[in-house]
Amino acid sequence: TEQIMATFLLNTIENGKDNFTADELKILKDGANQIKEIEGKLTILEQKYPGCGSKPSEGESVDAESAGMVSENSELTKFPSFKGKDLDGKDVNSDDIFSSNNVTVINFWFTTCNPCVGELGDLEKLNKELAQKRRYRYRY
Repeated sequence: TEQIMATFLLNTIENGKDNFTADELKILKDGANQIKEIEGKLTILEQKYPGCGSKPSEGESVDAESAGMVSENSELTKFPSFKGKDLDGKDVNSDDIFSSNNVTVINFWFTTCNPCVGELGDLEKLNKELAQKRRYRYRY
């Protein structure tokens, strides 16, 4: 595994640095550098243990508590609000998406992230399964 994601992020941050405050720039660079460290560790693991990065078996999942997504008072951590555009150029507002759907799947990725692109088939399958249920919308 190469450090593709971190390199892309750091280059993107550098190219857009005039659009951020000093504090925002620090947060972005720190996050990208953390990703770079993680990618480096993953590379070492993949070299030492070939196949360790393989996909989980069908039906496997990680519960929110073990993934660290539950706060100390046992309530789910609230997803931070955001605004943006979808692939069709339509405005996306997280408050609207989350409040108007029973199930919402939002997948953040970019085209040079091979695992991200590789999961599209599974996500499309999930989209078709859930689309049959009321008030569901998938955002790419």
